[in-house]
Amino acid sequence: MAEEKQVYIVGGIAFHDMESAKLAQNELKRIELLDEKMDYGDVESVAAVYDKACKNNIFKTPIGISYMMRLQNCLVQNQYPGISEMPIPVQTEYGGSAAGRPAEGSREQNESVWKARLDRSREEVRKCRDKIRISVMVNILLFFLVIALFVISQTGKNPTILNYRSKVIDQYAQWQQELEEREQIVEQKEAQLGIK
Repeated sequence: MAEEKQVYIVGGIAFHDMESAKLAQNELKRIELLDEKMDYGDVESVAAVYDKACKNNIFKTPIGISYMMRLQNCLVQNQYPGISEMPIPVQTEYGGSAAGRPAEGSREQNESVWKARLDRSREEVRKCRDKIRISVMVNILLFFLVIALFVISQTGKNPTILNYRSKVIDQYAQWQQELEEREQIVEQKEAQLGIK
């Protein structure tokens, strides 16, 4: 059984992809804005809008093209000079679905375009993987450096901000013990010599 495609209706026209429907919706809003502000009795302003829309290729969907035809008919009815030299530019593909497709051409050209895109995306993936690898290695190195700093600070003889209190207390306790030992030796010598 054939697969049913989603259809999007905008302004009474059916679109088969969402990007085209969104573009048509935007054009419809633009047209409504122009309708509110434009005086269709002023042929010069109609011609200016028509000329600008043609040159800048503003309208691409059937909704925009029908509006351009309305402007063109207004100019033809008012016998605007040079209207025959200002045709409406029409694109055969106007939606977002054409943006990702390669241009029409031979199969080899299309394959080469897709191959180049695939190679480019593979290169980007490879670069991302390399960056992640480097980041992980740097983080592991930093982790081991931090551990080494803690080990050095705990086992080193010099006091650091982490262990200065215990080192100072230990040093003073050692001095006190040495003084007590010397005092004991002096007292023993005095006792031997009979000095008080």
